[in-house]
Amino acid sequence: WSGNNENQDTAVRAGTRASVDYVALYDDVIRRALYQEDLSRPFWPSSPSNGDLVIDIPRELFIQRWGESQNTSYGDIHRYDYLSICTDVSMYPRPRFVSEYGFQSYPSSQSFIPVMNDMSDLDFDSPFMQHRQHHPDGNSQLLKQIQMHFKLPNSTDKVTQFDNLVFLTQIVQGICMQSQTEHYRRIRNETGHTMGTMYWQLNDIWQGPSWSSIEYDGR
Repeated sequence: WSGNNENQDTAVRAGTRASVDYVALYDDVIRRALYQEDLSRPFWPSSPSNGDLVIDIPRELFIQRWGESQNTSYGDIHRYDYLSICTDVSMYPRPRFVSEYGFQSYPSSQSFIPVMNDMSDLDFDSPFMQHRQHHPDGNSQLLKQIQMHFKLPNSTDKVTQFDNLVFLTQIVQGICMQSQTEHYRRIRNETGHTMGTMYWQLNDIWQGPSWSSIEYDGR
């Protein structure tokens, strides 16, 4: 079980009052209720976090290891970097566990056809695609990452240009995921002692650019 996703980091950055409210909700309410229902599985306070400093279930005493949530010496981290060249492994951290990391790509045109208005929607800059791109500055970051590895396509046909860009976003996503994943596997027995990873994300909930490996319709 995990208490939440990234809420602890948000509470710490918001200040003391937010942290007090955070403990009241996730330790005093959610954690206690969970332990009453299920003691067979461990509870992780937040992802990412440094984990617990003290945990005494019979006494209901829980003290979290507060601090920077991206601390590579404890717990888990989330790692996203869309601006650096992803094949430069020197930029990657050496954490104990990585519970989120990934890169965006676009799904194929075939995925968009059931939900788009007409063929003019197949354009990175169309209102339709802008609506489907929920990551701030996502398209610009995708194009910059492509340019670090390949030349941008320059077809005069808009649909062909879109398909070519989609293909390159998927290739770059694969290159970047491979580079980062292999880095964490290499350092398992080195200083980092990285003992596991969970990448974001396997599949998708709708047709749009995202971090998923599998498109909405299963491609």
